[in-house]
Amino acid sequence: MSWNIESSNLLNLQPEIKEEDDFAGDEYRVDRADEFYCGYDSTWETKEKESVKINEFHQYWYGKYEKLERVHTFIQWLFPLQEPGMNYQAKTLTKEEIQEFLDSEKAKQNLLRSYKLMLDFYGIELKDEKTGDVQRASNWRERFQNLNCHKHNNLPITRILKCLGTLGYPKFQYPLVRFFLEETLVKGELPNVKDSALSYFVFAVLSKQERRKLLRFAFQHYEPKEEFVWCPKKVQNVWLGHRVEQNCMRNGRVGATFQERFKAKKGFCDTS
Repeated sequence: MSWNIESSNLLNLQPEIKEEDDFAGDEYRVDRADEFYCGYDSTWETKEKESVKINEFHQYWYGKYEKLERVHTFIQWLFPLQEPGMNYQAKTLTKEEIQEFLDSEKAKQNLLRSYKLMLDFYGIELKDEKTGDVQRASNWRERFQNLNCHKHNNLPITRILKCLGTLGYPKFQYPLVRFFLEETLVKGELPNVKDSALSYFVFAVLSKQERRKLLRFAFQHYEPKEEFVWCPKKVQNVWLGHRVEQNCMRNGRVGATFQERFKAKKGFCDTS
């Protein structure tokens, strides 16, 4: 597959800064004839027909933070989806293409390399390829500052999460979202990522059970709790009741009083 882009040289693009909602439809276009999804080795072409293949992208763009920051046209190339994105001309994945991708070890390994490249851009590293666990990279302070200052990067993260779930790496979704929730709600980093993590990252996770675990974790650490809007109040009340009971048991009491349960459900008592 090929993307026709405006710049004359892919590896020397002009420093144009775009916001999250400024993706122009004529910047890139998917051409299904190149068997991109099953081989994952297609080229990204410029108007002058200069091109970069996926392995070259991994080699020459890894760690090139300024280039990755200013160029937004590679995300749909690296992380295709079944649903349309900001670019109305970009084709969506078909069921047949997804199956071909899942049957190709080469395609999945290249997707894994793309994922690691983007994690590095965000200041994160993949700790375990089997579990999908992630951790802060050595340069996390610098990269977190960039991520926090450029909110348009939140949209590609949502796309990456959805792509992981579609193309063979659903187990990677939960650890990445859990990481962002902990960084934003517990450690107080990335304040400009918090809303996207709660409103979009969590709901990109395919597993209902894992989404519920993420929401419960978020609720436990979110303040003020009466402003938590990402799950029904009746669910929040159950979680608050459980925490009150646990606190009572830690304090040597059999159970909570009616008044304690009532206050917890109304969000008036400290359940930490």
